[in-house]
Amino acid sequence: MAKVRASIKRLYELYLLRTLMALSSEHNLGRTRHWKYAVLTHLSGQVLADQQERHRTAYP
Repeated sequence: MAKVRASIKRLYELYLLRTLMALSSEHNLGRTRHWKYAVLTHLSGQVLADQQERHRTAYP
């Protein structure tokens, strides 16, 4: 069971990495501490305006 979990985790990490690499160069990941959040919100398209505003002010 542990090997299956490790395999699933590895596949998920590779999926996230491929998604990150596919993001446009306009997305400044250097300013994003939580890159997994950036990937998942990019995929879902469900980022609230107030969260975007908070993100902008958190990283001047």
